[in-house]
Amino acid sequence: MAKSIFIRAIAILCLIGVGVSPATAAFPGATYTSEDFDFTVPAGMESQVHFWKKVYTQYSTRHVIIHDQDNLDIIYDIVYLGDQVLSARARDRKLRPHIRKFKKILRKLARIKNTDNLNPEEERLYNLIRNNFYKAARNMRTHLDKLKEEGRVAEHPATYTPH
Repeated sequence: MAKSIFIRAIAILCLIGVGVSPATAAFPGATYTSEDFDFTVPAGMESQVHFWKKVYTQYSTRHVIIHDQDNLDIIYDIVYLGDQVLSARARDRKLRPHIRKFKKILRKLARIKNTDNLNPEEERLYNLIRNNFYKAARNMRTHLDKLKEEGRVAEHPATYTPH
C-alpha cells in the first residue's frame, strides 16, 4: 500500500515537473492524427496561414524573410544570416543590399513600359506583383523569428521590421 502511494506520488511529481497535469497527460498507446482535430482555415486567411506554416516548418532562426506586408504570398527573398549570432546592426548591414536590390527592381518596373527585355529576377518580380510597384517597394518588410529560438513562440508570433 505504501509502495503504491509512493509510486503515484513520484508519477505526479514527474508530471508536474514537466508541466503536464495528470488530466492531460498522453499515455502510451494514445495517438492522434490531424483528422482528429478541425484545422480548417477561415476564408481569406489562406495566404497568412501558408506564410506562417513556412516560417515554422521551413526556415530556421538564422533565416530572414523579405516579404510584402500586405500580401504574404509575395516573398522576395530568404536570406541566411550564417552560423554566428549577429548584432542588430550587423544583421541590418547584411540585409541592406538585398532590400536595396529589390526596391531598385520594383522602382524600375514602375517606370518601364516595355517588359520584353527583363532579366529573370525582374521578370519574377513583375509576374509576382503585376501592378503598383511603388507601393510594393514601400510595403517591403523583413521577418526574423527570434522568439522561436528563445522558446517564446506562444507569447508573440513574430518580429517585423519595416524598410
